Amino acid sequence: MTRLEEVLTQFNAREANEKTIIKEFRKIAEVVFWGGYFLVNKKTRIYPVDIEFYLYGEKAREEAWMQDKKMIHRKTGKYDVPYFPNKGSLYPHTFGIDVTFENPDKEYRASFLIRSYRRDNGKVETHPSYLWEDMFGEQSFSGEGLRVIWKDEESTEPKEIIQSTRLNLKDEKKEQDLKPWRFYKKSEQKNLEFARTFGFPPLMCDEPKILILGTLPGGESLAHKQYYYSNSNRIWEVLSRLKGEQMPIGYEQKQAFLSKHHIALWDYYQSAIRPDSSNDKDIRDGKPNDILGFMAKHPSINVVAINGFGKYDDFGVQIERDLKKNPALANVKVLRLPETSGSNKNYGWGDLDKLSAEWEQIFD
Repeated sequence: MTRLEEVLTQFNAREANEKTIIKEFRKIAEVVFWGGYFLVNKKTRIYPVDIEFYLYGEKAREEAWMQDKKMIHRKTGKYDVPYFPNKGSLYPHTFGIDVTFENPDKEYRASFLIRSYRRDNGKVETHPSYLWEDMFGEQSFSGEGLRVIWKDEESTEPKEIIQSTRLNLKDEKKEQDLKPWRFYKKSEQKNLEFARTFGFPPLMCDEPKILILGTLPGGESLAHKQYYYSNSNRIWEVLSRLKGEQMPIGYEQKQAFLSKHHIALWDYYQSAIRPDSSNDKDIRDGKPNDILGFMAKHPSINVVAINGFGKYDDFGVQIERDLKKNPALANVKVLRLPETSGSNKNYGWGDLDKLSAEWEQIFD
């Protein structure tokens, strides 16, 4: 069994990049969820079930992803702030309690906020500031005083973890913070709080003829503010293959490719609650975009390509019916196409030739 102190001291942000840091955070989250609990004054047990990570590098030049301005315990201006031990410290603040694991030699601060937790009485608390009371408020500094320790104890529960975006945070531009640095136990999903995820405006070109419609951008796309950012999604490979061109690299090349072939991209939902940052099956309280209004403003579109069989069933059928009711849009074709995401490889669509052959009809 991996101990919490062990996984915290082994963590090294300097050996990671923006993508691999997520794997390192996940290792810690798995130990936090299934490797023990906090024991308060030898009687109260507190089990974290939902945590958010923060990271701030303090070298002269840092990559933007590593200077997380939401980190609370860090240098600010001329004020020097001492480093806490990298094997784990509790840091109470206005919003709750962080577990810090900082490294003065490598000049970075790292921590996770305990966003939600389960007490030994079975109750799940989703207000992180309430942890103040459960850890410190019921205890006295007299007698034996206050004692909080981490007890290593491996759980036999199924280890199912979900990654999502952090909750209720804004970036420097006052937009929704999209770092996918939140992890929680899947078994507790029904008890937790989730933020509304907002999609992108349509990616347009002059005189679009084809509209490719998805559901809502996934976690990686949201974090980078780009449609179909994930390398596992094969849409760029499929489209370029059908046109006999090199696959575009970089978002500017991708936009130029779409413009050349009169393709627009958009999603059905303007916003929704989605506990798993990339799993469309978990979407609830979705607010759809005005697809018909968009089509009326862009009469050059003659094909709506629904990216995914399940998505066609969820909303493509209704779009097709609504278009038929409008004489000006009645001839628009709505196509039911296999999903280009990597997950679809497990459902008989791993063969790129087969996938491309189905998608060829958007250019008919």
